[in-house]
Amino acid sequence: LSAAGEPRVIVGQEEVYERLSVYRDGDESTYLRNLNGAWTRMKNRFRVLHDVGEDRVEISPVVKFLIDEEQVGALSQVYARLAESGEPTADSSAGEPGEEEGQT
Repeated sequence: LSAAGEPRVIVGQEEVYERLSVYRDGDESTYLRNLNGAWTRMKNRFRVLHDVGEDRVEISPVVKFLIDEEQVGALSQVYARLAESGEPTADSSAGEPGEEEGQT
């Protein structure tokens, strides 16, 4: 999430979207609509993104406690394999994670 010894992680929306583009499936407008919705939820509902300047946000330091460096590495490997294999991702029209829990 951040380099060793650096207390803050500051990113731009455009650079995050660019890094995520390898996982795009479907048409561009749906992809951007989903990314914009997720970005807005992270800022407003989950409050893990905090504005620090024009088109720049700080990722909340709390995220470091939820997802450590080892977990980030493991997730990165999984996503890289998915991107290389071309396997379809979860249905982008599905609801929030956890909404379907308890349903069979």
